[in-house]
Amino acid sequence: MEYTDVRARYERLRNVAFPLVNKVLPDYLAEDSLNAAGKRLGVMKGRTLVVDTIDQVAVVMDHAFYDCLHDGTTAVQRLLAERRPAPGSDEDEFLKAMGKAYFSLFQMKRAVPGTGVHVNDILHEEEVFLADMGFSHTTHPGIILASRVLPYEGFVMTSGAALPVTPKTLDQIIDALESHPSHGMGMRDRPLKEREQWIGRLLHICIRNKASEHVVYQNVGRYAPVDGCTPEQGRVPVGATGQVGRNDPCPCGSGRKYKKCCGPRARPF
Repeated sequence: MEYTDVRARYERLRNVAFPLVNKVLPDYLAEDSLNAAGKRLGVMKGRTLVVDTIDQVAVVMDHAFYDCLHDGTTAVQRLLAERRPAPGSDEDEFLKAMGKAYFSLFQMKRAVPGTGVHVNDILHEEEVFLADMGFSHTTHPGIILASRVLPYEGFVMTSGAALPVTPKTLDQIIDALESHPSHGMGMRDRPLKEREQWIGRLLHICIRNKASEHVVYQNVGRYAPVDGCTPEQGRVPVGATGQVGRNDPCPCGSGRKYKKCCGPRARPF
């Protein structure tokens, strides 16, 4: 795999994704879909979304966009039906990936600093390369994320909403999956209506266990870079292996202890 090519495509596609997801896609979201997402994830009080962190907002919106049906279609499906980008353009590639997006649990394996992370897709039993410059510098092996990804040739990208999965949360998710007759199926293999319910159930488990409280943000770009660290803004999801200790090796791969490298720059959101 040519990681320089992956990074270049990642940057182009992210530039396309931001205005589409944040400015165009909301116009296709029905109010009842947003309400359904909030209720299913346990964050709707009456007609008001009550969330603890900005990460929960992203997760609720992502679920409403991709999974919640209104008159038989989702907001993403309605967008794809009307949008007509130039064939072969970056927008065309991004929209096609949106149409194939799927949800799973991803366990971090090995990072490629500056580009992404090789991960194990637990629900579909395969290894994929997750392109994400932030994660490439801040994550470490063993962490598990619950996320939707958009597939491209040679790599995947998150849809922008990811939650860390702790051991307690993972046990509850496994129990939920195994209690259903079709537990051997991955999320992308399920019918749309069933997928809507299951993804909502798994996200509800994550939120109930306060997954978003295990996310720390590093605004590395605001500081002078340390040797071995790239000044990128990155997320630090704390999952299966717990919080990085002060004397542990820094997840950025610099070889320094966390307290002498990225530790002083970490800030809770």
